[in-house]
Amino acid sequence: MSTKIIFSTYCDDHLQDRFGTKKLVSTFRHFNPEEDIVVYGSKDIKRVHEENGVDLSNALPYLMLDAKNNSGADYVCHLDSDSLVLGSLDAILKMDYDVCSSLNNADNEGSDERQNRPRQLWDLPNRRYVSCGCLCTNSELFLMEWAKLNQQIVDQFGGVKSFWMCDQNMMNILFHGSNLRNKILDPLDGYYYYGASANSDEGDPANDPPHIIKEWGLNTWKSWKDIREKDGSFFLGGKIVKILHQSGGGNKDTAVKLDYSMFNPNVGTIIKEIVNKNSKLSA
Repeated sequence: MSTKIIFSTYCDDHLQDRFGTKKLVSTFRHFNPEEDIVVYGSKDIKRVHEENGVDLSNALPYLMLDAKNNSGADYVCHLDSDSLVLGSLDAILKMDYDVCSSLNNADNEGSDERQNRPRQLWDLPNRRYVSCGCLCTNSELFLMEWAKLNQQIVDQFGGVKSFWMCDQNMMNILFHGSNLRNKILDPLDGYYYYGASANSDEGDPANDPPHIIKEWGLNTWKSWKDIREKDGSFFLGGKIVKILHQSGGGNKDTAVKLDYSMFNPNVGTIIKEIVNKNSKLSA
């Protein structure tokens, strides 16, 4: 009997157009037509919250567990809804891990960020810090232990502060500290990006597109302009792009994520055509 994987994402109904959920699902299905992805909208997000007594600060482990159990899959893979899939997700589909994830801002090494991390992660360099934006596992124990760690932070700090302090940080503690077989999908010395974000800290009003400066402030994702397409694959700095994740940004009500003008005209047109071609599948 073959091993089964289910992909999932979540976004409240009223935010799906702004965050690009349809673009995620359309591009995913274009490049991975044999795989299934489920979208958790407002109704199911609320159901999972109520069934488990949690809110946004600790929702993701339970949403992943719900998708895994409801589908009967062996693995569940969460993709943030503000992402684009630009290739076959081969490294994920190998299912040769207990938990895998992509580097956080894999194309922007940055410096260590101790001020935003618990002491357990102070010695973990950015080049090893992974993202919840692409997270896959076969371990229900991993998801439940992650939820427990999250809840401890929620109970201690509460509110928005707990959201920023837990979730991804707590996941990294388990990812790097447990006995599970972990796998980084896009190590710096590899050939692929599974979560290229490049939310740069340096905006350049002289060269950046005006609408990006206006809507996203300093989070310009400038490297996306350098993405090129060849023979159906997308390249950035010599690596093949599998997933783009526009993490951060979006703090203005009128801002739309994953805007096609964030890319050079040729790549933006290709992605738009892929989305339009597959949009009926995403309804």
